[in-house]
Order: sequence, then structure tokens, then C-alpha cells
Amino acid sequence: MLNITRIFLSRKFSIGLILFMMLGNISAQVMDCDDLGLEKEYTRLKKLNRSQNNYKAILLADSLLAIIGKNGKSTCKLRFQIEIEKGESLELQSKFEDAMNLYYNLIRNAEPLTHWDMVANAHISLARIQEFIDRYGDCLYHLTLANNLIQEHGLLKIESYYCVRYSSYLRSIGKDSAMFYARKAVELGHRDTNNKSISDGNLL
Repeated sequence: MLNITRIFLSRKFSIGLILFMMLGNISAQVMDCDDLGLEKEYTRLKKLNRSQNNYKAILLADSLLAIIGKNGKSTCKLRFQIEIEKGESLELQSKFEDAMNLYYNLIRNAEPLTHWDMVANAHISLARIQEFIDRYGDCLYHLTLANNLIQEHGLLKIESYYCVRYSSYLRSIGKDSAMFYARKAVELGHRDTNNKSISDGNLL
């Protein structure tokens, strides 16, 4: 009986050690890019996007991504933030297939690193494209995935973006509830000091 107990405890310890090592490895994979000093250039990238200077925005995004990759920081969150901006620039150039491929790759790479806000943002971006090309079923599919992530992981800062897109989707299919979500987008935009959501919500 004593031997059986020892075997059980030994196995339990081994399983626990393996799980600990696995979790440690996962955590070690997530890096930051703070030491690369790219925040100013990332801010510049966002400004280029807002001014619809998309060609320059894509060039800058590619340059920043190359720096991140060269320094072995491809798991840092900034990489995915830059990719979101690049995707929007591609959309504004009507390069929808390229943008969709970028977003799908982003989701595949960000999910194992638990960058859930980036995954949710990518789904919202995919929904925007699907709505634009009149694929409303696919649009709703990505909106549902984004909302599930927002609720599950408490991604409050993304709520207003989701409401903008969901309002736009509802308006596209002729639903009166579109106005409710447009107002909610504005309300959440004020809460989060998100001028883009305020502006987009008012337009809806």
C-alpha cells in the first residue's frame, strides 16, 4: 500500500512539474518591444493611417515589423498593433484579400500568446471587410467571436469598436436596433476617451 502511495505521489509530482514547465515556457515566449524605442514611430504610423496616407503607412509598418523581427521580438504586443494598422491601410487601398490574410495570420499567431485584445481587434477588422463585400453571415460570425472574447476577457477598451461595427452590420441588414448600438458606441467612446468611436458612432 505504501509503495502504491509513493508511485501515485511521484506521478502527481511529475505531472505538476511538466505543467509548471509548460506554463513557464508559454510565459517566456511573450516579450515586449520597449527597449527598441518604437513607440514614437508607432504613433506616427497611426497618424498616417488617420490622414489616409496609406502608402507611407504600409512602408513604415513593414519597416517597424522588420526591426521587431530582426531583434527577435516577434511575440511582443506592439508587433500585432502594427499589423492591425497595416491591415487598415490595406483596406483603405481596397486590398481586401491582403488585409484578410494579414488578420487571419495575426489571429493564428496572437492566440497562443493570449493577446486576446489583438485577436478581438482582428475579428472586428475581418467583420468590417465582410460587411463591405456584402458577406453578412461571415460578418456576424467574426463579430460574435469578437464579442465572446470581449466578454470572456473583460476587454473594455474594445467594446466601443465592437458596437460601431455591430451597429453598421445591423443597419446593413435593415434592423432598427442599429441606432441603439450606435449610441452605445458614442457612450463607450466618451468613457474611454476614444474619439474615433465617438465620431463613427455619430455617423451611424
